[in-house]
Amino acid sequence: MVKLIELRDKLNRKKTEYSAYKLALQSELENYINIKTKLGIQDKANIVIRDVSQHVQRTIHNTVSDLVSRCLQAVFGEEAYEFRIAFEQKRNKIEAEMQFIRNGQIYDPMTQVGGGVLDVAAFGARLSALLLRQSSQSRRVLLLDEPFRFLSVEYRPKIRLLLETLAKELDFQFIIVTHIRELEIGDVITI
Repeated sequence: MVKLIELRDKLNRKKTEYSAYKLALQSELENYINIKTKLGIQDKANIVIRDVSQHVQRTIHNTVSDLVSRCLQAVFGEEAYEFRIAFEQKRNKIEAEMQFIRNGQIYDPMTQVGGGVLDVAAFGARLSALLLRQSSQSRRVLLLDEPFRFLSVEYRPKIRLLLETLAKELDFQFIIVTHIRELEIGDVITI
């Protein structure tokens, strides 16, 4: 009889353990379903973020590359480089590489271009950055210190015309500190 009581107690303990394990399993299944649902939502959010990111990249690329390429074309004519931004994902981040392209060949801006090309490209990039950043209510002013100091003398009349054109077209005011007489446009303050 004692053995029967011990077996019954053991059976009841096992039933209790079984019920506890069953509840724990049910709880874990619910957690699994919740996590799976959250992962599905996160995957959808990641797709939206990726799509928005690609749209922003295209917008930035189009605005910057179009304006910089336009500036280069206006100054250097048919010999101008095309400007592009190459976006690449590295180390889980998007990196941008500035490229100068002519006749399908990519040139390193730091070692393979000269004659003021970087000066003109930097001007176009600064201007496009302001255009992307500023609201229509902001005052549109770009202050530059010797922006075209490395520009070859032969291109100075073209940069002057570009500055005048962009100032009118984009409703921008350029304040330029320079020693280059050909770039004295509008109100000139001599110090």
